[in-house]
Amino acid sequence: MAVSSTLESETLIEPGRSESLTVYYRYNNGLDRLIGTSGNRKAGNASVDYDARGNITDNSHVEMSYNLANQMTAALGKSYTYDGHNRRVKVAGDGDTRYYLYSQSGQLLLSEDNGVQTNYIYLGSKLIAEDRQATTTFIHTDRLGSPVARTNSTGAVESRRHYQPFGDTYEAPSDDIGYTGHKYDNDLGLSYMQARYYDSVIGRFYSNDPVGFLTDNVHSFGRYTYVNNNPYKYVDPDGKYGRGSGWTDEKWKKFDSAQKALGEKMASASESLKSQAAGLQEGESTSDGYSASDLTSMASSLDKGLAAINDNGTGGHFANAESMKGNLAGTGVIGGKTITMNTSHANFGNNQSTKFTIGHESLHNAGLTHPKHIGFVPYRFGSFGQRMSYKNLPKHKQVTNPDHVMSQVFP
Repeated sequence: MAVSSTLESETLIEPGRSESLTVYYRYNNGLDRLIGTSGNRKAGNASVDYDARGNITDNSHVEMSYNLANQMTAALGKSYTYDGHNRRVKVAGDGDTRYYLYSQSGQLLLSEDNGVQTNYIYLGSKLIAEDRQATTTFIHTDRLGSPVARTNSTGAVESRRHYQPFGDTYEAPSDDIGYTGHKYDNDLGLSYMQARYYDSVIGRFYSNDPVGFLTDNVHSFGRYTYVNNNPYKYVDPDGKYGRGSGWTDEKWKKFDSAQKALGEKMASASESLKSQAAGLQEGESTSDGYSASDLTSMASSLDKGLAAINDNGTGGHFANAESMKGNLAGTGVIGGKTITMNTSHANFGNNQSTKFTIGHESLHNAGLTHPKHIGFVPYRFGSFGQRMSYKNLPKHKQVTNPDHVMSQVFP
């Protein structure tokens, strides 16, 4: 049960058990911040303390320290070191040293624990295998990217994992890639999601959301909330376009807030299109006239645009700012890695318009174009001629038109 983004309790009935398990949450009335839990779930009876910047420093089990960048720097006698992309690359202390290596897009590629290396192998964004000491184990993930089974080279199942709604597991957790594809830290009992640490037992982050609140999303006022309290539908987007040239801090904050919210919407729209496509029989089409292949094509374009948004600049995707003449809201390099936002446009800073523009330009990065139709470039929001071109665009051209694809995100 929840009021706004404040989760008051969570009840679970485990398979094979008749007794329900409930955790209750207590909040500070002044700050609306979690201060403790109670109940018969794993969280048990615990109190929570914070530092002056809103980071959880004590959960009744572990005491933690943070630096001025809100990065956890020490806990349980261990120190944590980060790289320039805010990724934890070293854990040292108590006779134990571990190193971590990431790809440009932020995927964990290699971990080393006291000289023992584990290599992680991906197919696109999906973890499919890990190699440790010349032994390869195949990983099977669910739609959220959480590993649910491990098999050996003969296909025999070595282990299975079952997740509760917010990511806690029925089985004992392991110090490896876990819920939604993020590294689980056995020492802390937390998932390391790069931007912040996440506690799957209570369904809360341990630090404030680094992106400010969004005027069109009431859940964003919950500074520690995990994916709008809807973990079956969303995963936490820990990436975004990197900050390029021309930005003031104020305008970048507006852009950054918009692109983070957009990531959730594009991911949701893509999943919806795929679900619709799966429900169509051969030769069938939707009420809008789209075939299964049309829906799949648009979902694929959204996924590619989302990959650019989630790049965080590490793969070369950057957003630049520029004052442009005319009504152009932004530009994107076709098949490239940069977009440019017109920060002098009247609608820049309007969260909905900014999100639509970012999505449109990300689809140019994904390779989509909008050639003229009946003499005008087809834009959903443009001159009369452009809007008529958009409205009368043939169905086979709608599938590759950035504004039509973005209309699946913002109907």
